[in-house]
Amino acid sequence: MVANFTWDWIYQGLDHFDKEAPGVLRTIRDAYASTTHALRLPMHGGFGPMASVVRDIPFIARRSGRGRDATRAALGLTGDRIIVLGSFGGHGVRMPYEKAASGSRLLILLTDFEARQNDELVRSSSHVRWVSQPELIEGDLRYEDLVAASDVVVSKPGYGIVSECIANDAALLYTSRGRMIEYDVFVEAMPRILRCRYIPQRELLAGQWSDAVEALRAQPPPPATPMVNGADVAADAILHAWKAG
Repeated sequence: MVANFTWDWIYQGLDHFDKEAPGVLRTIRDAYASTTHALRLPMHGGFGPMASVVRDIPFIARRSGRGRDATRAALGLTGDRIIVLGSFGGHGVRMPYEKAASGSRLLILLTDFEARQNDELVRSSSHVRWVSQPELIEGDLRYEDLVAASDVVVSKPGYGIVSECIANDAALLYTSRGRMIEYDVFVEAMPRILRCRYIPQRELLAGQWSDAVEALRAQPPPPATPMVNGADVAADAILHAWKAG
C-alpha cells in the first residue's frame, strides 16, 4: 500500500457510518491487515491494521519540468501581475473570478474544469486567463506546470494539490472542505512545510481574495522544506520487496 490515509480512518470519522453500513469497517480493516508493505506518505492518518509493516516515505508529488518562468512565457503571462491558480477539482463550483481579480494586481488562471460553471464557460478577460485543454496539449503543458507558474493556488486542501504546491514552490490559500477528518490533519501540518493561509468560504464566494492573497505573499517561508522524492523511494522499496520474494 502507498497512501497518506486509510479508508477505515476516513469512514470512522463520519457520524453514524458504522450504524448505516454495519460490518464495512471490519471488512476494510481485515483487508488492510493482509498488507505486507505499507509506504506511508506525509500528512497521514489511520494505518492501524498495518502498523507492523509501515515505513514512512517523503512526498510523492508531480513536479514541473519547465519551471515558473518558462511556463509563464509559454502562456504569455508577462508583467508584474500576481498569478493565482483556481483549483477546485472540477466540482463545478461557481466562483466570482472576475470580481475576485477586479481592481487588484491578480490574474486568475483557470483550466477547463474551473472555467466550466453550470455548463457555461468563464471566458478569458484582462483579469482571468482560461487555459483550455487543447492549449495545454498543444503547448505540451501539464497541470503541475500551471502550479509552478502561479504565485498562489486557491483550493480546498487535499494531498494532490498540497504536495504539488510544495514541489513547485507555490503558496496555498485554502478554505474548508467540510466534514472530513483528513482536513484537520492538513490544517495542523501545512504551516510547517508550506506557505499557506486560510480564507473563510464567505469571503471566497464573495470574491474577496485580494487582501488574503497579499497577506499570504507577505508571510515568511515555512520553517521546513520537505523532500519530494517519494516516488523514487517508493519504487526502490517495491522493487526490493519484489526481489526479496
